[in-house]
Amino acid sequence: MEKMFLKLVLLCLCLWRLDGAFGFLDAKQLSVREGETFTLNLGPGNLRDDVIVWWKFVQTLIAEIHKQAKKLIVYDDILDGRFKDKLKLNKHTGSLTISNVRPEHSGRYGINGSNKNFVLTVYAKPVLVKEGDSITLNSGRNELKANNRIEWRFGDYNTLIAEMNKQDDSITIYDDVLGGRFRDRLKLDKQTGSLTITNTRRKHDGEYRIRIHGENFASKKMRVSVYDRLPVPVISTNVSQCSISTLCSLVCSVVDVSDVTLSWYKGNSLLSSISASDLSTSLSLPLDVDFQDQNSYSCVLNNPTSRQTKHLDLIHQCHTCSGVSDDHGERESVFVKDGDSVTLNSDLTEIKDDDVIWWKFGYENILIAEINKRFDRFTVYDDVLDGRFKDKLKLDNQTGSLTITDIRTEHTGYFKRRLNFVSKRFLLFVQDEKSAKEGDSVTLDSGFTELVEDEFIQWVFIPENKDAIVVADSFTVYKDAAGGRFRDSIKVDQKTGSLTITNIRPEHAGSYGLITTSVFKSFSLIVSGPAKV
Repeated sequence: MEKMFLKLVLLCLCLWRLDGAFGFLDAKQLSVREGETFTLNLGPGNLRDDVIVWWKFVQTLIAEIHKQAKKLIVYDDILDGRFKDKLKLNKHTGSLTISNVRPEHSGRYGINGSNKNFVLTVYAKPVLVKEGDSITLNSGRNELKANNRIEWRFGDYNTLIAEMNKQDDSITIYDDVLGGRFRDRLKLDKQTGSLTITNTRRKHDGEYRIRIHGENFASKKMRVSVYDRLPVPVISTNVSQCSISTLCSLVCSVVDVSDVTLSWYKGNSLLSSISASDLSTSLSLPLDVDFQDQNSYSCVLNNPTSRQTKHLDLIHQCHTCSGVSDDHGERESVFVKDGDSVTLNSDLTEIKDDDVIWWKFGYENILIAEINKRFDRFTVYDDVLDGRFKDKLKLDNQTGSLTITDIRTEHTGYFKRRLNFVSKRFLLFVQDEKSAKEGDSVTLDSGFTELVEDEFIQWVFIPENKDAIVVADSFTVYKDAAGGRFRDSIKVDQKTGSLTITNIRPEHAGSYGLITTSVFKSFSLIVSGPAKV
């Protein structure tokens, strides 16, 4: 009988130990979101005058009520101050309110001498990450205790993906669960128990849960949302909507996207937008613009983690509809050497009394010079763009042509001349001369040691007196471009964006241009005969 009694006592002690480690067996499960306020209620009715209430978080006293003594006390400076200014007692009912909850408030709450016990789980604010990036899910502890054991679980089925036992200093990563979706991607911090996921993918999107067993048991859930890397939107002209009016009908579109918003902006003002949450959705957003409009327009694709912008080149994009052109062509490539001067021609022999000319620079169409013959006004704005054109601009009072002196790399880019609503665009390159012998190889250096994230590059070849031909970009080498002269002869370095031409032939001679979202560069390649043996 005595042995049976001892066994019963040991069983009770074991249950009590389990209760301390894993939460009361009959505890009420509660969940709230980070930042909310919630109340733990004792029950219906008011407290009797002789009642004394102690509220505990795990084993730590955090509040007490002595109703007869009219004493209400909160201990909000304990446990590293995690409850500081967050606790409030109701003197009538004995309920405890916790405001602006944080994940570190997750855990077991109990009342002395009562079966009113709660296990609280605080859902942390969603963690947003761009596909391919790394993310660290914080345990909420600066340092683990010697008796702590941590479990990290994932998904609807609470699949164990990592655990740590501080007592024996062991860490286990379960790489092979869930079809190996976390293989070689998980790392636990030995000091804090925080979990790092590297090289994230959409399949890592979901709910993560941490349980810290031992002293000050805690439980926390976190929602991780992994977003795709965004493509650059494409702006096209809706030729079917062309008319004899000056309106240009445009469409901005993207394909195979999800959880995104596509928007048109006029300057910084939002004009229209459309959103999608479905997987692999295609979006299109129309816009009608007067091709004489002086404003800048852009199409923007964004999600909570990133943003891609496509600026509208109105004259180039809308010439099909507007009929805007000139005898000398709509675009002209101009090549100069560093330190030289260049004149961008207005194509006038003499300015008429009613002529108005604007000279603009860059995708943003920054006004750098203007002529209004009627008011005899000739003005250069050389203090714009951080003063890069300071003392370098000169207008011809007879023709309206613009001269730029002492050219530097920062002057490369698009220049636009607008004459009475008829436009012409110049693409100015600062040119570096290269020479190679037939049969050799040559590399045209992009100037980048490493391309920045989302940098789009384009290499063009400009034969003498011909239009530019795209021969390669960030993703593709166009082997059949320029009559196939570059087939199996060009390669783009994926890290730096530099272009290498192998087995050089005479037809490779000419001008080459590098166009990126931030840089224009040009090279003049001279090909000589093969070396004599």
